Amino acid sequence: MQKTGHKLALIAELPVGKYAIPLEQVVETLRPLPVEELAGMPDWICGIAVIRGAPAPVVNLGAIFADSPAGEDSRWVIVRVGERIVALSVRRVVAIAEMASGQLETLPPLLQQGRADAIEAIGNLDRELLLTLNLARLLPDSLWPGLDHGEGCP
Repeated sequence: MQKTGHKLALIAELPVGKYAIPLEQVVETLRPLPVEELAGMPDWICGIAVIRGAPAPVVNLGAIFADSPAGEDSRWVIVRVGERIVALSVRRVVAIAEMASGQLETLPPLLQQGRADAIEAIGNLDRELLLTLNLARLLPDSLWPGLDHGEGCP
């Protein structure tokens, strides 16, 4: 049960480290599904997948930060972006953590560490996705041991 004054966050791993995304943005996590590649898309867009009967873009978060080829990730984090969903491809989902009120907001934004060209392209292609990704925060290794978290997630 969530404590008063605390916020739940999903903790996932990228090549650059762990990151936290507010749980209210997360729809579900799942294993990668078949992806239909799209010609002419940036390297951080894997393509389109059919998730729960609807097409959704698949974004390789690792490619926004470093050379992280598709296929190295073992999980997708499905997030709500406005009225639709987007699959975020990550190395793995680590846990659901409970963070003190305001703690999540004080961590550095995930996109602060990204490639400028990729972040600009996200903003040009999909402003709602940029706003959603901007809610995700880098999780310093020093903070991880002090969080109230589960031992792991599938």
